[in-house]
Amino acid sequence: MATEDALVCVTGATGYIAAFVVQMLLQKGYRVRGTVRSLGSEAKLAPLKAMEGAERLELVEADLLRPDNFEEVLSGCEVLMHTATPIAFESYGSEEEAFEKQINPAVEGTKELWKAAAAAGGKKIVLTSSVAAMRGRDPPPSTLDDTSRSDLDWLRQILLTKPNVPYLYAKTLQEEVAWELASEYGIKMVTIHPTLVVGPRITPRLNDSNRWLLDLVAGRGFVFAPSPEKTIPDAYNGLVDVREVAQSHVLAMEDEASAGCRFLLYSHSVHLQDIANHMRASAPELAAKYPEWPMDSSDQRGGQAGGEAQRKSQPVQFDVSKTRALGVDEIPWEDSIAEAARTVLEAL
Repeated sequence: MATEDALVCVTGATGYIAAFVVQMLLQKGYRVRGTVRSLGSEAKLAPLKAMEGAERLELVEADLLRPDNFEEVLSGCEVLMHTATPIAFESYGSEEEAFEKQINPAVEGTKELWKAAAAAGGKKIVLTSSVAAMRGRDPPPSTLDDTSRSDLDWLRQILLTKPNVPYLYAKTLQEEVAWELASEYGIKMVTIHPTLVVGPRITPRLNDSNRWLLDLVAGRGFVFAPSPEKTIPDAYNGLVDVREVAQSHVLAMEDEASAGCRFLLYSHSVHLQDIANHMRASAPELAAKYPEWPMDSSDQRGGQAGGEAQRKSQPVQFDVSKTRALGVDEIPWEDSIAEAARTVLEAL
């Protein structure tokens, strides 16, 4: 367990999840050193500087692609929370390009950070991973728990077939390397594996997951379940509120028994049509701008708006008993989606 006045380093402090982690750490009295790409981005930094307890927040410049100052950044830090991994769902023309632009930056940055944490005498690392490091298998798993792992060999075989596969591969390899290095350096480690993270925001940039919800409401499909334009895919997606994710980071840091654990973060599996409908119901401005699109399915395109009887998909089952035992509070998905609706409205 971190000491009461421990100095905690949070990478990518202006990120969607990281900002809530910083906020919760400050609320609990910890000292925080947050890394940012540039101290000149005042619009991004202002919400952090305005937080309660910001007198215990130190912001420093650090670029994960240029690790020359990592040891200085981590000097005196008892805990490292590594939340800053680039997300890019892009189509690449070759494996070499995928590794250069997506996979290597995630893995090499992790290697250098773990090395610096060890040199600085760090006691614990909390890695923000993803359900992506758990569900990338063939056949797809019907149930996920903290023991589930993606298959790197299979992901390598299909690396260029879908834009999200290099991300799955990067998160899986990053976690594998992180565990190996934590063992080598003798540092306690925990990994956090959220499903789709939604809800309110602190910093101004609209994060990817809430942007994907806007695409869904706008009839532009969904990143994990493509469909024809102006339809809603027949699919479920696991959701978790960003505030739950932040809480899990802090509780995992504080719990001595969490060392060596993987925590799957999930609150509800919700059909994409229900998500879109609740977004519109929560924000009349969205309902006025976008109609209720019909649902698409593999055997019947289009159909009636609402389309409950047409649903053929089945949700993946999630066992998050270990996460609940940690003490993470569950936020109703309706509240999270209502917050997401307000978040995307601010970005329109």
